[in-house]
Amino acid sequence: MSNSTTATILAKRLTNSQPYWQTEAGRSLWETQRACLGPVVEARAGGHSLEISMGPALMTMSAISHPIRWSPTRQLACTDSTLICPPDQLALPDHCLDVMVIHHWLEHLNDAHFTLQEAARVTADNGILVLFGFNPIGLGVVRQWRQRQQQFPLEWHMALC
Repeated sequence: MSNSTTATILAKRLTNSQPYWQTEAGRSLWETQRACLGPVVEARAGGHSLEISMGPALMTMSAISHPIRWSPTRQLACTDSTLICPPDQLALPDHCLDVMVIHHWLEHLNDAHFTLQEAARVTADNGILVLFGFNPIGLGVVRQWRQRQQQFPLEWHMALC
């Protein structure tokens, strides 16, 4: 994977996202998401977790004994236990993870449904699969839609609700 075209594209996307997480907005978002994740995973002990993350590690509060991070290339790997493989072909056995976190990757993948399918496959039956993503209909789009609301037929408005 680390020398494939897909790996190179994903590595570039990961690298390009890093400056955002250093901004005030990025740090604030990360802190908020980490605070949401904390109560869900902090009681989990032992076992394995995998984090496919665009930002800094979120799973630092967990007592999971073997946290794994994913990377598209060896050059971007943070530790020796980093999983390097295509995100839609996780090199893990079925139902092996107690916690699986996908942090802002699905919106950057061409075939995100395959990655989501893989995440479900490797998550244990009693495990937790946590997804973080940006809202495609953010406040700016909602404000624009509300301003133009009178321009659309009533039936169209009803379909959106």
